[in-house]
Amino acid sequence: MDHSDFQKYYAENVDFLVFIAKKHRLSDEVSDEFVQEAFTLLLSYKKEIDPSRVRGFLVTTLRNLIIDHFRSASQKLERKSDPLDSVPETRFGAATSIRPEIPIISDLVLEYSSKKGGQEFGLFYGEGISTSEIARRLNKPEGSVRSQISRFRRRFQRAIRKELEERLSL
Repeated sequence: MDHSDFQKYYAENVDFLVFIAKKHRLSDEVSDEFVQEAFTLLLSYKKEIDPSRVRGFLVTTLRNLIIDHFRSASQKLERKSDPLDSVPETRFGAATSIRPEIPIISDLVLEYSSKKGGQEFGLFYGEGISTSEIARRLNKPEGSVRSQISRFRRRFQRAIRKELEERLSL
């Protein structure tokens, strides 16, 4: 693989790889870093890769970088200790007075889920379904689904803040 071949592979595949990275909800910075890393690895293995399998190599490499990224992030979260680990247990389990906001938020979730945008919000955040899939399932334009999720999220955040301030005197 010479320089002109690499430029051709880059031009043919960069947009597709960026699309894949962004589909995994990575930031622009992380997406670009992983795409560039995939092409760097292509250069490293240029003598060993069949030209007809370059795209497959790039996609597989990008996928592996993304998987490693999420595994690493997950492990970092697991290593952080939960402040509730040090809370003494009562005979009913962990002390319930430590997180009094949980029942308040649970009540709000039930109350708000039937409001406009609640179904889309639940599918997107609760089920992890993409906005395009939600739009297809609900027979709505994708832009409308995105708007409803965004508006619902803002309303729900305000409601949570208000309820917590009222009930917990924050």
